[in-house]
Amino acid sequence: MILASAGTGKTYNLASRALRLLFTDQELDSILATTFTRKAAGEILHRILSWLADAVENEEGFTRLVGVLKPLEITRDTVRYQLGRLCSHLHRFRVSTLDSFYSQLARSFALELKLPPGWTLSDPFQTDQLQQEAISRMFDTMDRSALKSLVSQLSKGEATRGIRREIENVVSTGYDLFRKTNEEAWNQLTVPKGPSADEAESALKVFRASQLEHKGYAGARDKAIAKFESGEWAEFLGLTLIQNADDKIAKYSSKELPDETVKALQVLAKKSAVEELASRRAQNEAAYRMLANYHEQLQFVKTKRRIVSFDDISERLSKWMQETIAKHKDHDHRGQSSKALTTSKDTTSKDTASKDTASKKEDEAMKGIAYRLDCPIDHLLLDEFQDTSPMQWNIIKPFAEAIVEGSMKDKSFFCVGDSKQAIYGWRGGVSEIFESVGKQIEHVRQEKLVKSYRSSPVVIDFVNSVFTQLAKHDRYYNDDESEIIASDTQA
Repeated sequence: MILASAGTGKTYNLASRALRLLFTDQELDSILATTFTRKAAGEILHRILSWLADAVENEEGFTRLVGVLKPLEITRDTVRYQLGRLCSHLHRFRVSTLDSFYSQLARSFALELKLPPGWTLSDPFQTDQLQQEAISRMFDTMDRSALKSLVSQLSKGEATRGIRREIENVVSTGYDLFRKTNEEAWNQLTVPKGPSADEAESALKVFRASQLEHKGYAGARDKAIAKFESGEWAEFLGLTLIQNADDKIAKYSSKELPDETVKALQVLAKKSAVEELASRRAQNEAAYRMLANYHEQLQFVKTKRRIVSFDDISERLSKWMQETIAKHKDHDHRGQSSKALTTSKDTTSKDTASKDTASKKEDEAMKGIAYRLDCPIDHLLLDEFQDTSPMQWNIIKPFAEAIVEGSMKDKSFFCVGDSKQAIYGWRGGVSEIFESVGKQIEHVRQEKLVKSYRSSPVVIDFVNSVFTQLAKHDRYYNDDESEIIASDTQA
């Protein structure tokens, strides 16, 4: 595992790693090197082929290749042989995007993934068409009054530009989140018990009658009352007069507010907060019901047209991989539970044996997958790993674990990335996965590349100055996020 900042040689390290595997006579189809774009995959393959071709053609290229492959000893003849082996079987040497690898898995396990016969991947134009058709089916399959009720809840009863536009807006902003969560997540918002209607009415009466020797107070008071009576709870809570009521000494401008006014405002604020939470919860529940119906209609349309998206493939693969591994482990666990109990003296040896057995069962499951793929993955190389999403990691992790925990030698797991360069958050990338690989996968050795070959010393000094101090900024991370170690953020 290599933590490498920009310009320190991530692509160089991954390409040289793949080349070393080639010169140790590893089977070409046992190597899988993945990255996030076709261009990046092409650059890695181009670099490998260029190194080999230059080494065959001239002395300078050969000397460079010797430096790349140190401490391996090579000759011109071995270079020529490896170049010929690679070029004649280039289709077996897998340097591709993660999506391309997932497509290969999907084609091999279409039945297990419940993909329609003759399925094809959707393009952006088809995706828009499918969305519109699914929304049209919602109008055909849902009761119109129920649909209007959902839209009304989502818009808090306010006038909207149209039901269809409101649905399109909910789908565009919430469908990705819907696919990553379950119904329970949408019902987590707790609404506490607040002041009763009578208590709120009494507090409002006190507030309405309140006076203060300040020319702007009456206007601020009347504005707050109008917001409360119209049910604009969030706007009411955002008013300075209402927020100041929680101060140790509540004031409006420089004038201290009377105690009875402060108490009345606090009651009204609690009532508004409860009402706003109730409204948000209703919105969440309505959004989930609408998205669930949209998902149902979208899957119907996709199945009918035999079209799937990359998200469909990733989601089904992630779920199926976890179920497959769990099934093998559960089968072994049931077998183990039928045996006689050991004494406490044998607990340690039993735990070790159980762990080894579980590892073997997982290895068996991965061998079955490799058999269906027509080639094992003994060497896994992951580029730009900081942009991996949880769903993608769920798919690739069993392959990494099988390599690291497998009993066979001549296997390797290699990943490289830089959390500061994470740019795929918009499609679910979570850089924390890269940072935690060492904890999730055993026996992974960590290295750092800190020397930049791309930027001048002035740029490097500036970047280091910013990032070493960034963790000290009070708005850099939230309370629930891990503290960032300054030494790890240097370029």
